[in-house]
Amino acid sequence: MHGKHWTFLRHAFFLGCVVVLPTIGGCTERLAIKSCPADALAIQQIGGDAGMGHRTLAYAFINTTDTTCSLYGFPVVTPLGENGQVIDSVTVTHVNHNYLSPQQEMHAIELSPGQRAWFEIGYSVIPQGNVVCPQIQALRLRAPGARHGAESKQPIWPCDGIEVLPLQGGPPPF
Repeated sequence: MHGKHWTFLRHAFFLGCVVVLPTIGGCTERLAIKSCPADALAIQQIGGDAGMGHRTLAYAFINTTDTTCSLYGFPVVTPLGENGQVIDSVTVTHVNHNYLSPQQEMHAIELSPGQRAWFEIGYSVIPQGNVVCPQIQALRLRAPGARHGAESKQPIWPCDGIEVLPLQGGPPPF
């Protein structure tokens, strides 16, 4: 996709809209679905995995409203210290796969009432040299584009930063 349609889609996704363009041979236009507002989403830890010094935690945003809404992109993950202060020394990066998770593409997710979109965060617990891995007391989790979120009081020790994978629909692989 190139040109004005791609630019339109890029802006629509940035604004949290799901857009279907007309197809060849007929018009299948659909109104944009509103982005899920932060206060309409519950956040829940739904799983995790570990292996060879690597860890993965999985979370879900659940649509708690009675209307369909959409999510797209990467959640915002902020590491917090003991008193709720942001730990700036821990790097948070967006990735499409990590040591424990296969390739995950980014796409718009339409959430009917009660449905969820899930995501994973990954990190290593293998120290680099004699460096002590920082202790994170909690993670602030926000949906893409949301100003507010919730905290997960899951202590972690990420030795080489935190990797955030894109939101996914459907059942998680665990």
